[in-house]
Amino acid sequence: MRVGVITRGRSPWIHLVESELRARGIEVVILNEIARKRNLLGWRFLRRRGIVNYLDSLFLVFWRKASAKAIAIIKKVLPENVTSLRTAADRNFDDSRPLSFSSVLRQLARELKDDANITYEDFVRINASEAINSIKKLRLDRLMTCGAPLLGKKFIHNLKPILNTHCGIAPNYRGSSPVHWAVYNRDFDNIGYTIHMVSPAVDGGNVIVQKKVKPNPEWSLIEIEWYLMRTMYLDLIEVISSDDFPQKLAQAASQDLSKDSWPPMGYFRTMLAQRILKRCQKYNQHCCPK
Repeated sequence: MRVGVITRGRSPWIHLVESELRARGIEVVILNEIARKRNLLGWRFLRRRGIVNYLDSLFLVFWRKASAKAIAIIKKVLPENVTSLRTAADRNFDDSRPLSFSSVLRQLARELKDDANITYEDFVRINASEAINSIKKLRLDRLMTCGAPLLGKKFIHNLKPILNTHCGIAPNYRGSSPVHWAVYNRDFDNIGYTIHMVSPAVDGGNVIVQKKVKPNPEWSLIEIEWYLMRTMYLDLIEVISSDDFPQKLAQAASQDLSKDSWPPMGYFRTMLAQRILKRCQKYNQHCCPK
């Protein structure tokens, strides 16, 4: 079996997905769209995002550059004998100890240190006709996404079915920052993830698997999101490698798309959501059940 994994900019989660698929004897081809820099000073970007989100995006650029420097510094002091991403995640989550952001950063740096065993097919624009034709020639049995860009109608029509993971409960929290919006709305009963088929609607395809998660009351937003990402990718690998894959596709449930998808939350509202989470944890433990 050959599985294609669509990504952009070589997502850090590619290492987990690729290693888990190969452990099942599956040949993996990474279909990578080369990440392009956004022109944040352009008028079109400002008009599309609005002045608040525009300033927020500028802030995030500097934050990401600082984070990239931190990872580069961490790489220099890492030992040669590093453990796998899954082993570290199991050790942190299975004994219910809180996972700090610094430990996440350290482990990602370790896994990004060496990805020489991963084979990439790079594309400038994955939605272009040339890219679609090239992917067809690869004769892939199944397709999934992992940190992929938005796929166009032509791509979806020519290469369906494609499976996608969404770190939120669809259709209530389709779109961007689903965990953050759920916490921001104090909707703690709708924290979870959705595995669905890709459709032209954002996170609006037929649902194959949907699970709600009760986070540890000591976890932060980044820790909740980290746990969801790891769990949903492992679930997606189970689905896509299963023998009854066609039956699961046939039984997928359609979504109610009358609800709009959520926009990017941005830095300032993210900080507010984090404060809401901490306040809930301190005064109302029932909001974040153990």
